This record gives sequence, C-alpha cells and structure tokens, in this order.
Amino acid sequence: MGLEALLHLVQASNAVPGPAAHLALTGPAPDRNSHAVHVAAAALSQLSQQATPGTSSTNGPVAEFLQQIRGGNSHSSSDSSGLTDLRSHFPNHAITGHLLYHFFEHSSIPWLWSMIHKPVFDSYYVTFSSGQHPPSFDFIALLAMVCASSLQFLPKTPADQALFSDYGPGRDVLKRRLYEFSRSILVFNHSLSPSLEHVQALILLAIYQLNEGSLTGYYNSSAASIRMAQSLWMNQDVLPSWNLNPLEVDVRRKVWWTLFILDRQQCLILRRPYIIHENHCDITLPQIDERGPQQDPMEQVFLLLQIRWSKLISKMWDNCFAMYSPTYRDIFHIEEDIKRFELDLPSSFRLPTLQVATDHPCVLFQNRTLTLQIYHSRVLILRPFLLIRQVDKDSNSGDEMLVKLHIHARYVCLMIWQDPSSSFHLHRSTKFLEQ
Repeated sequence: MGLEALLHLVQASNAVPGPAAHLALTGPAPDRNSHAVHVAAAALSQLSQQATPGTSSTNGPVAEFLQQIRGGNSHSSSDSSGLTDLRSHFPNHAITGHLLYHFFEHSSIPWLWSMIHKPVFDSYYVTFSSGQHPPSFDFIALLAMVCASSLQFLPKTPADQALFSDYGPGRDVLKRRLYEFSRSILVFNHSLSPSLEHVQALILLAIYQLNEGSLTGYYNSSAASIRMAQSLWMNQDVLPSWNLNPLEVDVRRKVWWTLFILDRQQCLILRRPYIIHENHCDITLPQIDERGPQQDPMEQVFLLLQIRWSKLISKMWDNCFAMYSPTYRDIFHIEEDIKRFELDLPSSFRLPTLQVATDHPCVLFQNRTLTLQIYHSRVLILRPFLLIRQVDKDSNSGDEMLVKLHIHARYVCLMIWQDPSSSFHLHRSTKFLEQ
C-alpha cells in the first residue's frame, strides 16, 4: 500500500497548490501526472530496496505532509495503511525536530550558504504542521534535504544513538532515503512547476552531493537550480507589479546571489565554464538586516564578501582558464586584485580576535573558509608555471634571465602552496573545528 499511497500523493500534488508562489507551466495535465506517477514509483521502489522498513510508533512530519496532500480521507483503512508504510521510511517528529535544530543552530551550511531564511522556513513548517494548508511537494523535498544535510554533519554520540533507536534501519539508511526521495522529486520529476522552494532544495542538493564527493551530481544540480531560477526571473530585481513584500524580495536576492557564488566556485573546483554572466544580472545586492538576533549583521557580511570574491573568480576564469594559459602579466594583475580584496576585508575577517571567535564562532569558520578559498585560487593560477620546461644552459643572456624568472616563479608557487598546507594543519588542531 505504501507505493500506491505515494503515487496518489504525487498525482494530488499537481492539482493542489501550496502557499508558495508557483510559475505555471504549459502542457496537458494528464501527461504531467503520468510522469509524476512514474517518478514517484521509482522513488519509493528505491527507498524500499535500501533496507527492511522498521516500525515507528509515531507519525513524522514528512509522512504527515504527504498524507495532507492526498486530502480528506485520513480515516479510511486504505489511507491508514498507506500512512503506516510511509512512516517506516521517514523520520518521526522527535528525529525531525532534532535534525532541523542541528541544521540551523550547529551546522556549518547556513554559515556559508544563505539560500534558506530560517524565519520563513519555520513559518511554513508551522503552517503546514497545523494542517490549515496542504504543503507543496517542493517544500516537502526541501524539508527532506535539510534533514539529510543535517545528518551529514551530525556527530554520533550516545544521545544520538538513543534518538535514532526509534528508526529501525538506522541513521545512515535514513540519510540515503531522504536524499533519494528529494533527488527523485527535484531532478527527475519535470511536471512540477518552478518555485522558490524548488530552487532552494536544488541548491541544498548540490551542496550535499559536493560534500559526498559526487561531482557530476553537484554540477548537474547546481546547473538545474540556476536554470530554474532564471525561469522565475530571479536574475533581475522585482517589479512593483509583482506585489512582493520586502522580505520576499530580500530572500529572492539572497537565493540568486547564492547561485552566483555556487556557479563561480564550481569553476575552480571542476574547471567548467560558469553559467551566470554578470551582464545578465540586473539585481541589487542583498541588504544587511540589523534587526533581531536571527539575522546577525556580522554573519551576513560573509555573503557580500563571497559575492565580491566570486566576481574576482570570474576574472580569473576569463584570463587564466577559459581559452589561453595565463601569462606573468595576467598573474600580476590578478594578484593585485587579490591583495586589494584582502586589504578591504573587515577587521573581524582579517584577524578575528578571541572575543569575536567566542561570540561569533561562525565568523571564525567563515574567515578560515575564505582564507582557504583565496589560497586555493592562487595555487590554481600559479600551477602552470611549475610545468614550464627548462631552457638549455648554452642559451643566450636573454634566455638566462628567463630561466631565472621561471625558477623564481616555481619558488613562489611552492611558497604559496605551503601557506594553505600549514593553515590546514592549524585548522585540524583547532578545538572548534574538531567538534
């Protein structure tokens, strides 16, 4: 009954819109529903093969949200049986609440990526949990990806083992099930209309795949999120006729600039051309919100710094990796830009004090992440000069000077490499990063 239940859920999700704004797609509804049915069948079949389902004494939010989409018939015997099967695949309320708390309060993902606004996410979660509105399928996929991402970095402790004792197959199986469920809905189901939650979930899916070492999945998911965001006109500022409130406008901006950062980082990681061109972006930078503890302005500065750094990565790609190998002149110009960027960093990011590290641990983590990104880029642009072949000893004086320049360039490359290497060992010895 679990397979039939999920098939009906996906069919219903195409007919019942969630509270989020969606962009309508053209095409006959029966075709979309038929495709969604096949996607859902593959999703649950894959989940069922991963492990023998365990029993759960209580419902979980994901299972309840899926049941809400069906609507109305929660007391029938067939629906109750379907919900029981869904319970065995998804976490209960206690596990889900713990994973959400760990993701937003202790995980490093929100410190580095600003695609999810916690108050908005909490508002949707509470609204859907109350049963007043049926949730969108995109939000369910986003919720599942948040839980799966939280499981990536959740420490294994005795308390953790006691918490997951209610989930028979174990936390590793749960992480795979949440990931496979979200991936099937986000990547393979083309019948769902584009939405902000879908874009957010795709970004989180790409980051998850990068952390798992799936570079192909990371590249494909990030590209899909960018294309969907462009279909929602997120690459330009909101028009007054759209009637969006300031919070919605700011969230859209943060999501788009997060995509811009993600796109530039894959250039250096995968050596692939970037997708977003700056002359196609007509959107204002995110505003720093100084209101309330939920949005610490010191923590938000990192997003603006990452945007500036990503624009510098664009220049590195165009001059060093796109068509031709870099020259010494190119390297000198880029090095000047990097030094200017470093000098413009706020004092808290250049030399974070012990007080800043204590009061704002995320700033210390962001500082070291940005430092490693800068060193990594320097290593990449200098690496070709390590491979320059030697010039014969009996060459003329001009070539002799060139040989000395090449030797000096290799020496500089090795010195640059030693900096991130020593910094890496410093990170490993820091108690904060070992926790």
